[in-house]
Amino acid sequence: MSLNLRTLGVLIVIVSISSLVSADKDFYRAAVLELAQFADLSYSPSEVAQRNLKLYETAVTAAATDQADIIVFPESGLFPLLKINRSVALELSENIPNPKLDAYNPCKENYLTDIHPILTKLSCLAKENGIFVVANIIDRKNCEFSQFCDANDSSDFCSENSVDCPDDGNIYFNTNVVFNRKGLLVAKYYKRHLYFEPDMRTSDYPGNVYFATDFGNFTTAICFDLVYKDLVDAVNKPEIANVAFSTNWLNHLPFFYFSIPIQQAFAIANSVNVLASNVNNPRVSLGSGIYSGDRGALIYSLTPDRRTKLLIANVPKVVGGPRKEIVTNAKRFIIREKSAVEDATDEKGIPLTDDCTTEVLVKLTDKYTDFRCSPPVQNTFEFIKLEGNRGDLEVCSGSFCCSLSYEATSMDEEYFLVYSANPLTFQDSYEQASEACFVACCEEVGNVPCRNYKLHSYTVFQKIHLKGNFSTQYVYPFVVDSGIRLTERDSWQFKGKREIIYQNVNSNSSIIFIGLHGRIFDEDKEHLQE
Repeated sequence: MSLNLRTLGVLIVIVSISSLVSADKDFYRAAVLELAQFADLSYSPSEVAQRNLKLYETAVTAAATDQADIIVFPESGLFPLLKINRSVALELSENIPNPKLDAYNPCKENYLTDIHPILTKLSCLAKENGIFVVANIIDRKNCEFSQFCDANDSSDFCSENSVDCPDDGNIYFNTNVVFNRKGLLVAKYYKRHLYFEPDMRTSDYPGNVYFATDFGNFTTAICFDLVYKDLVDAVNKPEIANVAFSTNWLNHLPFFYFSIPIQQAFAIANSVNVLASNVNNPRVSLGSGIYSGDRGALIYSLTPDRRTKLLIANVPKVVGGPRKEIVTNAKRFIIREKSAVEDATDEKGIPLTDDCTTEVLVKLTDKYTDFRCSPPVQNTFEFIKLEGNRGDLEVCSGSFCCSLSYEATSMDEEYFLVYSANPLTFQDSYEQASEACFVACCEEVGNVPCRNYKLHSYTVFQKIHLKGNFSTQYVYPFVVDSGIRLTERDSWQFKGKREIIYQNVNSNSSIIFIGLHGRIFDEDKEHLQE
């Protein structure tokens, strides 16, 4: 079924007003967009951005029609992330006011369209549809010298040294903005942990950002921020139950660093709702979803089809308290050109290929839809191959030990118990201290165990019990089925932040990865080559 939103007229406004969450409901309705960007770089940067904003407009009106209260858009959704340089940033960026200082509603001021075309469009989408809008854009500030820099003067950037200022005098920030139902700018957040973004800066005075809604309190974060302690601290407040997460996620192996597993793991480990919006570019980024800290995934997508998807679901307002059953009412829509929206709730999606890393020599049949993932993160893992259909093992890496008990109907592929208390390193630049214990379906290549992590398996485990003596309280659980599908939540327990117990409730379920990842945030190191 498809419809053209241009024909809905006043109906959209009526429906969106009726979607306001009443105080007696135990849930709100959330939407995230997985965007297949318009990325024809023969057009100017501003034209590319405007074409993507048209997709945003269709998504907002469709989400409001389906009674969503909030919608989240991806990181760098308006222009391809890897193509943003200083000249592109200059054309796309806007000088965003500080919402703590100014009551700024560009949709009410017609003259601001020329000054802030992107902000004005986002503001009007929020106001005209009665919905909260979270979007990622570029903030531009002039680099001005000051004899004294003070964190209390509400400045985003302050320089006492001319070396800190680029020749063109502009400072750019990877930024999330939040508009409320009336189109008022209520929050602005700068990405705190940049991932190879040389033309972006972090704030001199970084901090977590919060915003209140009529259905709960939120923080917001951008991509790489998800794996650092700042975001854990942001949600470690009793009044914060939700994260609006914009990302352009590069899927790394092992699966601790794949989009949907880590999105769910963060929600469960931190007892918080996560609304995760990603780009659908199978060669680079893929994987979005809506997750509850109590229930895990409410709806998610990991389909390499280069199609724009709108995911919507009811989200519990309270996480970690007495569990109240809610009807998720999850829906999936495909958004096409010319404002066409197609209901794809029951769509299964196309399967993933068996190999995804760039190091595996697999012919790419379609440059747009073939799924690729980044090579495994560098780490000194230790491996023990599982022998036989059942077994009990205990292994140690220094003082860190983990144990495994498992039973399978047969072992149709190679599986390894993998463990380490050594740091994970991304491309020699970002070192993350960790303790890891996991079971993975993987292949030995050139005498290197688990050189190739498999995406599919026919092995059926009846039970798996994995636990470790982690030295950190920050432990994340991962259970992934064949085809990178999240294992049914009622088939596994995450107990005491130290162990996972899996019991097969679906005889056809084939696990390819189950593990625990402990993060030792205080020992992280960044930019090792500098």
